[in-house]
Amino acid sequence: MQFLLSLKTNLLAMGQVFILGSIGFYILKRGILGQCCLRTISNLVVDVTLPCFVFTNILMNFHLVKNERWYLFPVYCLALFAAAGGAAWGVASLDRGMVRKKEFISLVTFQNSGFLPIILIGTLLPAAAAGRMYVYVFLFLLAYNPVLFTLGESIYSQSGGRHINWKNFFNPSSVATVASLALALAGWEKDVPKVVFEPMKMLGNTTIPLSMVVIGGIVTVNFSSKKKFPAVYALKASVLKLVLIPVAVYFALSLLRMQPEAKYIIVLEAMMPPATMLPLLAEKYDGDYELTGQMLFWITLLSLVTAPVLMSLLKVTLAAG
Repeated sequence: MQFLLSLKTNLLAMGQVFILGSIGFYILKRGILGQCCLRTISNLVVDVTLPCFVFTNILMNFHLVKNERWYLFPVYCLALFAAAGGAAWGVASLDRGMVRKKEFISLVTFQNSGFLPIILIGTLLPAAAAGRMYVYVFLFLLAYNPVLFTLGESIYSQSGGRHINWKNFFNPSSVATVASLALALAGWEKDVPKVVFEPMKMLGNTTIPLSMVVIGGIVTVNFSSKKKFPAVYALKASVLKLVLIPVAVYFALSLLRMQPEAKYIIVLEAMMPPATMLPLLAEKYDGDYELTGQMLFWITLLSLVTAPVLMSLLKVTLAAG
């Protein structure tokens, strides 16, 4: 009975994600917005509304985590990268018949680390608990964005470039995170003028619905690919990404002494589908962006079922720790 109640709650949360994403799907399919407009909205979210969301939420909620090991969350992000990337590389190396190995590695390594976890936290948790968990996700993202763009280029690039683009460390969300952390640590979080804080908060509150519309739109674009669907390839990537890695991460963390919130965030991140940026990175660095886009669509769709089922089976809740 407890499993069924948990499953119902998690499925309803994913249902909200699906409905928001479907709106983005509908908007593009009907031609209400074109792909150029989708990119504009995506830039608006990434460069304006998300930084506002980060800045205001850290100022409002950092006092809840100030005395905890909040500074370890970027390290947890790197550890999850290493685990997922190592598993993907191992499977790709052992599977001699696999084609497009670098696409496979990227799809398994890089999860949707920001938008979907933020949306799920907002739908699964009460406001007081959600505010605290948002802070942890923002800290997680401090390491995520630079690694995504640096390793993404390294994986897809034909030249195997491995140089670090330092601009990746100074993206708007990272700057907002560091700035708000500095203010909160100095005890100045309440000194931001209301005339500045309130408009930023209002803009930030549009992040969740806009981001899901963007995700739905991006998935729609990738769904329209005419490339032949590689079912076996998709099955391997999905099982590894959505089942084996999250389960392995869950049991590995159960052996460690960590705060329940840290375990919750890490396992939730491990259950997420691939990052929506991957087709764009593949296209930019001469990877197979059509295959990457197809996989993004199907793995994201499948995650709407696998994530709530796994969360219920493994009892991934803050109460369970």
